[in-house]
Amino acid sequence: MNKRRNLRVLSAVGLLAIALANTRCADQPRVKCTVTSGPAAARYTLVGAKTGTCDNVTFPFQDLGEGLGLESYAPLVTDPNVDKELTSLAIKSGFVGSLVLNADSQGLMDADASHAPYALGKFDHVYPDANDVCTSSGFTPAEIDLPDVPAHTADDGTAVDDQPATHIKYEWSNVRTIVTADSIGTQTFADLTYTQDGCTGIYHVSILTPNVDCTDPNDDTKTDPTLCNSESDPSKGFPGSGIGLGISVSCDPDLKLCLPNRSAP
Repeated sequence: MNKRRNLRVLSAVGLLAIALANTRCADQPRVKCTVTSGPAAARYTLVGAKTGTCDNVTFPFQDLGEGLGLESYAPLVTDPNVDKELTSLAIKSGFVGSLVLNADSQGLMDADASHAPYALGKFDHVYPDANDVCTSSGFTPAEIDLPDVPAHTADDGTAVDDQPATHIKYEWSNVRTIVTADSIGTQTFADLTYTQDGCTGIYHVSILTPNVDCTDPNDDTKTDPTLCNSESDPSKGFPGSGIGLGISVSCDPDLKLCLPNRSAP
């Protein structure tokens, strides 16, 4: 009798534990559509041939990729409609940012006030779809039209070369971000139409946050793939790359940056 009673008690406790666990899972808040803000690494894959006037036009990223800045803008938690308001996101090229800063240091700027060095869009939905993907659209172009910036000396005494006049536009579309509890907006995939001084190229883009350099610290002509590892290695004093666990990445040999192995969500 005691054994049967004990078994009944254990069974009841087990069922209660399962019920409580299921309740906790059901009550866990869903992760909203967002991107992880901060410096990101981007791989560009050229689609087809470039069009327009491309003689003597060299794209700064060499058809390979570059560093980007990502930023999300979520509705205020005090907003009574916070669960219905869409999150916005901005994408900015690190190269464009450096051009603008250099021009600004000499009191020069884009004469067109409607231009902005970043693209701004919104997620299409508050929460990810059944495949843990958040799409976003409606991006304004990131566009600059800068005059020639003469050679000069920076505040720190560094000589800065002449920066030729240039007109650059980034047009983002088909933006898709993976959003799960384990990877909250760290991987984004998109299409980019890039135009510089009359020459246009279309690219498939893979983006990873954070931006992790995998250049071999002992030989900058080589790479060290272990720098992309998420796990720390105390024996080498390596704290880990900061890339989320479980995200498949590798060290791009050309960019020397850690980037997703996948090219789409």
